[in-house]
Amino acid sequence: MLAQTQGVKRSRDIQPLQLQQPHQGHLGTAPRREADREQMGHQRWEEVEGLLHQRGEDSMTFKDLQEANKQIQTTDIKGKQYAEVNQRIKAFRMCYPEGFIKTELLADADGVCLMRAEVGFGDRILGTGTAYEKESSSYINKTSYIENCETSAVGRALGMAGFGIDTSVASFEEVSNAIAQQEADKKISVTHAKALVNLLAEEGIPASYVCEGYKVKTLADLTEGQHLQIAQNIKKIKKSYESKA
Repeated sequence: MLAQTQGVKRSRDIQPLQLQQPHQGHLGTAPRREADREQMGHQRWEEVEGLLHQRGEDSMTFKDLQEANKQIQTTDIKGKQYAEVNQRIKAFRMCYPEGFIKTELLADADGVCLMRAEVGFGDRILGTGTAYEKESSSYINKTSYIENCETSAVGRALGMAGFGIDTSVASFEEVSNAIAQQEADKKISVTHAKALVNLLAEEGIPASYVCEGYKVKTLADLTEGQHLQIAQNIKKIKKSYESKA
């Protein structure tokens, strides 16, 4: 279980688009609707109006959800289609223009973060989702693992609310990150191990120093993720070694 880092728990509320008030039902009177149209943009307003006219402010039918899901484009991963999170967000806004998306960073320690997300409308929570990411799992995560974790958590929350789940609750981003993590946890390849030996020799860093730091017996016991970390931080490792030599 991840230990919560003191002071790290924080939340972010992605504010919904605010329609002009007051209004009748969800779409408002004609003057207000024109003001809202200018604020939202014509294309988006037409999508919203097509789904929400002739119904109450806080109601949504399953047919509305189905229509919104038809607009979601999916991306192939190993022969299976997955909805990207931005597509789920678009569908959610079609059904709930004034809905909320809230995220909360629960923990961030030792290069691993845990995020929670909620989506809903008014005082109702429609779906929740959690996700975790490792900083070392991929090159992109090296600088953006918290952002990627937030995206995955939002994707799961929207999936639990029924958006973009025709093939899977998991989003394209979540599955991609999981695959990257699996690759990172694999044992280092022979080619990468040889390249690492050469790199350490060029920098004057004993292999035993790196093995001690990663608590492994030989370089061949490292994972691909650890190899990536070493390659990206070779100058820092060299500086640390020279300071202790």
